Amino acid sequence: MLDGLPVLDLIALSSGTAAVVLLDPPGGHAAVRNLVGVGPDAHVSWRAELPTTGESDAFVSIELTEKGLIAASTWSGYRVLISPSTGTLIGQEFTK
Repeated sequence: MLDGLPVLDLIALSSGTAAVVLLDPPGGHAAVRNLVGVGPDAHVSWRAELPTTGESDAFVSIELTEKGLIAASTWSGYRVLISPSTGTLIGQEFTK
């Protein structure tokens, strides 16, 4: 658990000193920034921004691309690319 939430998925980064963690958001209708970067000390170093400002959204899946970026999908239907070192949103595409 991290931030009091269960871990759904984890990608260890090639540096071996950090990971990207997808947390299981609590039920409800709030937007939850549940994709975080974690250092070797288990402290959250960044929290990814959601691509929408709606009331209800969260990340639902993650994968590492061939270029070393994090590809993540959201409940609201977006596919986003995120920098694994900073959590910065690099690109987004609506897929629904």
